[in-house]
Amino acid sequence: MILVAVDAGGTRTRASVVNDALACVGTGRAGRGNPVGGGPDAAFDQILLAVEQAADVARVELRDVSRVTLAGAGGSVFDPAFLAQRLAAAGMTATVTLKGDLAALFCSGTPATSGYSLVAGTGATAVRVVDSVEVQVADGLGWLLGDTGSGFWIGRRVARAVAAALDGRESTTMVEPALRVLGIEVDLTLRRGRPVANHQLVDVVYAGSPLGLAALAPVAFLDECDAVSAGIVEEAAQGLARAVADVHSPDVTGPLVVGGGVMSGQPRLRRATLAALGQAGIELPVIEAVDGLLGASVLAVRDTGVVVDDAVFERLRSTTAEQLARPAAQL
Repeated sequence: MILVAVDAGGTRTRASVVNDALACVGTGRAGRGNPVGGGPDAAFDQILLAVEQAADVARVELRDVSRVTLAGAGGSVFDPAFLAQRLAAAGMTATVTLKGDLAALFCSGTPATSGYSLVAGTGATAVRVVDSVEVQVADGLGWLLGDTGSGFWIGRRVARAVAAALDGRESTTMVEPALRVLGIEVDLTLRRGRPVANHQLVDVVYAGSPLGLAALAPVAFLDECDAVSAGIVEEAAQGLARAVADVHSPDVTGPLVVGGGVMSGQPRLRRATLAALGQAGIELPVIEAVDGLLGASVLAVRDTGVVVDDAVFERLRSTTAEQLARPAAQL
């Protein structure tokens, strides 16, 4: 039995090969594997590149792979027939199973099959998982419709606060660090009744991708004594806690697996989110996500009918970490 697990993301795609000893023996990486935006052909090319690299490291032939499990936000967008056809053209006749990235995130943190995931990265989503399947999702609606508490959401509020401060409408210590991130000098010389720095802020923000505002999110955590940034962090935490509350069910007692760059990188946000959950009467054991690729591998093993207990989970975790750390893989 040779399994291939794929964690297909909007920025990068990674693949792992799991052998019949239930150990990861090879990993590979490529670019964007989400078909939304770039289309399924471009996404598949990156997925195949990651799979080929992993197979090369594992020294296995693609024709010998028995099952492929693809986890990704765009997984449901892929037509299974399309995937089977493209894989067959590459020499793979393996069974293909599509999974959600939030289920993979959950499975990266625990061998349990039911509980919750909360991701706060560029976007933000909460999900209830039952038997390794996403059964209810809250938010994750993208930068225009939702993602409350995400890196974009926080960064946008930082930008708005800085613009207001430059116009003299409020006071915050975020001005200089935010402008520094955007490559703008603090020029308060008035031009057409407004500081030059504010004109430049408008130009930079509107010239770039909206999601680029996520780069400003760390600025909100620099000064705990700043009332404006503290308000942004608290509102973000309340929004993330509300998303978990929206998917919470009394018959699913956890754990809650948390991940994403903002949640993992900003302990202050994590503490505030858990405090908000406690205030809502929701107490869950919390686990930090390890790696989505590990979760995809767990799902791949479960697809074969094998029970992933603590021992199997630890074997997958340790061997995946070992492979990801290989200098040749550069992951």
